[in-house]
Amino acid sequence: MLIHRLKMNNDKTKFILLGTAKQLSKVHCGSLRVGEVEVRKVDGVKKLGVYFNCSLKFEKHITTKNKRIQRLQDFAARVISDIDFHQHITPILISLHWPQVDYRIKFNILLLVYKSCCGQAPSYHRDMCIVKPSSYNFRGSNCNETCLVVPFVKHSSFGGRAFAYSGSMLWNSLPLSVRESASLKLFKGNLKTFFLVWPFLKLF
Repeated sequence: MLIHRLKMNNDKTKFILLGTAKQLSKVHCGSLRVGEVEVRKVDGVKKLGVYFNCSLKFEKHITTKNKRIQRLQDFAARVISDIDFHQHITPILISLHWPQVDYRIKFNILLLVYKSCCGQAPSYHRDMCIVKPSSYNFRGSNCNETCLVVPFVKHSSFGGRAFAYSGSMLWNSLPLSVRESASLKLFKGNLKTFFLVWPFLKLF
C-alpha cells in the first residue's frame, strides 16, 4: 500500500469469511492484523448496495428492499386516500385491494403453481408440481381440490427456497375455496381477496 501511496481507513476496513456453516465452524478468527492496525471480522457486509452474509445469503438485502417498497406503498395509499399519517394503514390497503409486498411475491408463486397444475405452464414447472394421488377429485380437473407433494429438502436454507418446495407448501396452505377456483381469472380474484384479509387476521 505504501508503494502505491494508499492508506487504509481504520474505521471502515473490515473482513468477512465466506463459506458454509460447517466450513466456518472450523475457523476461529476474530480479527486480522495489517501492519499496526487490527481489522475486525464481520458476519455481513454491504457491497455496491447489496447486503450479504458469510454464507452468501441475501435475507437482509431482500428484507431491507421489501420494507422500502412497503413504505412506498403505504405512503402512496395515504396520498391517494387523503388520510392522516397517524391513521392505521391496514383498512386503507384493504379498501384499495393492495396486498402487502410479501404477499405479492407469494401471489406470483401460487399463480405459477395453479398454471402448472392446469397444464398452462412450461413442462419444467409442471414437473415440479406433483399432485398427491389421493387428492384427485371426480370433477375431471386436476386443478381443483388438489394437494401437492412436498419434496424432502436436506438443507432448508437452500432447498426451502426452491419452487418445488415453497410452491407446494404455499399451495397446500391455501383454503379449498381458493384452490378449487374454476378458472385462472377466478383464482387470481380469490387469491387476492385471501391475501388482503388473511395476513391482517394473522392466520397465514
